[in-house]
Amino acid sequence: MNSFLYLKYKTNNLNKNQFRIIVSLKVSKKAVVRNKIKRRIREVLRQLDVKQGYDIVVITNKEIVGKSFQEIKKAILCSVKYLI
Repeated sequence: MNSFLYLKYKTNNLNKNQFRIIVSLKVSKKAVVRNKIKRRIREVLRQLDVKQGYDIVVITNKEIVGKSFQEIKKAILCSVKYLI
């Protein structure tokens, strides 16, 4: 488990996954920083080969600021290993 990223999921009745990424103002007051974090997370999620039929929410906290793409990718992969 990591301290800067939390993942929640729930099954849905669709044949596709739906992702939501939450990066609040508490993470950073600057929209540029929040959007950069969202883009990195979105790219990792795009590359994943996850079972279909889930609503997945990624929630971040302020410790994610300054993390590299590889660190974020590793954290997400550890969190979704049971969905792959």
